[in-house]
Amino acid sequence: MAVCIAVLLGWNVWLTYKINGSGNTMPAEEQASETSGSTTVVNNTVTGYTTDLTSMVSSVQEQLVSVKVMDEEGSVVYEQTGSIYNAERDGCWILTSAEHLPEHTLQVVFYNGISVDAEPAGFDMQNDIALLLCHPEFEVAELSLGDSSLVKQGEYVVIPGATQVRTQNGSVSFGVASMPAQLLSTGGEERSWMSSVLTTDAVLARDCNGAPLVNLSGELIGMMSSRLSTLSSTYGMNAAVSVNEIRHAAEQIMQNGSVERGYLGVVGKDVSSLETYQKSALNMTLDTLDGVLVVDCAADSPAASAGIQAGDVISSIGETKIASLSDLVDFLYTCTPGQEAEINIIRSGESIAVKAVLG
Repeated sequence: MAVCIAVLLGWNVWLTYKINGSGNTMPAEEQASETSGSTTVVNNTVTGYTTDLTSMVSSVQEQLVSVKVMDEEGSVVYEQTGSIYNAERDGCWILTSAEHLPEHTLQVVFYNGISVDAEPAGFDMQNDIALLLCHPEFEVAELSLGDSSLVKQGEYVVIPGATQVRTQNGSVSFGVASMPAQLLSTGGEERSWMSSVLTTDAVLARDCNGAPLVNLSGELIGMMSSRLSTLSSTYGMNAAVSVNEIRHAAEQIMQNGSVERGYLGVVGKDVSSLETYQKSALNMTLDTLDGVLVVDCAADSPAASAGIQAGDVISSIGETKIASLSDLVDFLYTCTPGQEAEINIIRSGESIAVKAVLG
């Protein structure tokens, strides 16, 4: 009996030494996990994640403004959100939705609560883009720009709204991004354009029309548009014009006060994104490594009139190589309506040149 008691005491001493003694090399975080249980670990993870997200939303608030749309009597008829797009070119340039702005008096209310008169610098109605110009007498910070071509399907995105005058509050919604898409858009009597958009399941509150769509780094990757969301209702999601599209339009507005480009009317896809079996199914040679695969042509578009068909690959326009859809968009922004373009396509392995008069 005495031997058994001695053995048990010795075993207890050894365990105590292993748990509390110098032999314990387990990191502090892991000790907490094992001694406190998995609930503590889960709570810490959720709390840390939420803190990161709320901190990001808080960090972009100073780059947002409330846009007050007023009638002739000075009454506010509509409020929406805008972003400080540029603060270096002779004033402060505000990016927002163009839908409700023409023929109205405009004011922007900054994060500090100060209202400043604003004038439209220019519109791109097809993309629902407006740039407003104002001159605040205090320093402002512009929103960081991301790259919409890097957005991945399922990536978390946030729509932060500015503080609205009527409610002294702003809405925030959270969701995921879908793949970038192309959307045939027209601006009333204006020419058509194939807009580059991002879609998301995040809720688009009324005060968030014109608000930025941001990634978890707080970078602008798109601008929310209730108008484009309506046009893209078949996706079952809300739409934002992509920041890469915005860059082109905003640069022209800041320089010229308007946007001019050539419309071709193709829905395209990068050849570089295709798998081998997809190329074979499309009767495409496997050594075709880049270019734009034409998925569809808009009815009565310059592309359709030129004889371009679904399944064709646009490889170049004139002397300009077209390796991707972004190359095609870049080129079209250098063109003017009515300009003739010689488009080189590959159809069933054969190179063909067609001429299109851009819209």
